[in-house]
Amino acid sequence: MRVLLVSNLYPHSKEPMRALYNQRHFQALRSLGHDVEVIAPLPWFPGKRAMPSRVETMDGITVWHPRHLYTPGFAIHQHWRFYQAAVAGLLRQRIAASEEPVHVVLGFVYPDAVAMAPVCEALGVPYSVLVLGSDFRVRMRQSKFKPLVERCLLAAPHVFCPGSQLRRDMLDAGLPAERVHAFNNGVERELFAYKAPASEGSAIEILFVGNLVDVKAPARLLQAFAAAAPELGAGWRLSMIGAGPLAGELERLAGQLGIADRIDWWGRQAPSFVAERMRLATALCLCSRSEGMPNVVIEALACGCPVVATAVGEVPHLVELGSNGFVVDVHSTEETEIVAGLAHSLRQLKQTRFDRAEIAAKMSGFTWEAAAQVLADVMTQDASKLTMEEFK
Repeated sequence: MRVLLVSNLYPHSKEPMRALYNQRHFQALRSLGHDVEVIAPLPWFPGKRAMPSRVETMDGITVWHPRHLYTPGFAIHQHWRFYQAAVAGLLRQRIAASEEPVHVVLGFVYPDAVAMAPVCEALGVPYSVLVLGSDFRVRMRQSKFKPLVERCLLAAPHVFCPGSQLRRDMLDAGLPAERVHAFNNGVERELFAYKAPASEGSAIEILFVGNLVDVKAPARLLQAFAAAAPELGAGWRLSMIGAGPLAGELERLAGQLGIADRIDWWGRQAPSFVAERMRLATALCLCSRSEGMPNVVIEALACGCPVVATAVGEVPHLVELGSNGFVVDVHSTEETEIVAGLAHSLRQLKQTRFDRAEIAAKMSGFTWEAAAQVLADVMTQDASKLTMEEFK
């Protein structure tokens, strides 16, 4: 079977670290014997940064990069129309070029699935929607996006998602249970694995890994660290891995909070560097407002690194109080209470000893091959049904 992923979230030669989870997931699907091809549209606006070529090969997978118009700050509820206009022709072309059955996976609800599901329906090609978390949870709270997302998901033949909690949330929104399939995200075992440290350093490191954007709420960590710093002691530091539009604002905030000299800003880094920092860190801290099944948490735990995280998405199912970390309640709408909860958890780290080898051992079942098998089983069953219908 040929699997055609259509998603704006996929690495390319200019941003090789972008959405690596999608690349790993579909590489694993390819390793199961399926032919995988990717259409990864890129937003375009006059004066935008350099773009990759329109087609490239990444780890044996052909990746197409059509450009779609993106108007920052206006017509935002119409972006899916620009996306559809730019991608529909290429999608038809790639389906027509295949000599074997095609299943299209639309790899994010908005704009990808909202734009391309009608095209798949018009072509009569089997398709499914891959929901990651914020594309459902955040968009369903936005009045102008909610009808688009609801209509798209209710019409989808199959919906895949990382984690049982996200599946339950979609069932609560009215999606039929038999059409929603959950999987666990995986990790690259050769990178994210426990190794006993050769020696203990004098610095105690709290690690953040993620894009510096509002939904990841990195300012919460800076505020919590500043609040806990007097009790933690001078040896404790923050290590920030990631890049994004909030970088300058966060550096200014660190200065205002008086912790600028206790933060290392690493920018965006390769997975090998991230894995090494996870093995060295006292804990990873995830402060997000919304998540699906955060890969960074799974990767940290696979390295044996404890996690302090807000109770979003699948976090309460991954982090066990006192066993592999601490979870901070976010039901309160008061930001100050969330920051206070994070600060309290950071203080608890100083009093808690974790068995890092045991933490890592419990993550052995989280593989991309297992995640890919969930998709493969459903798509193969669909292909078999179509073949039987044609035979009849």
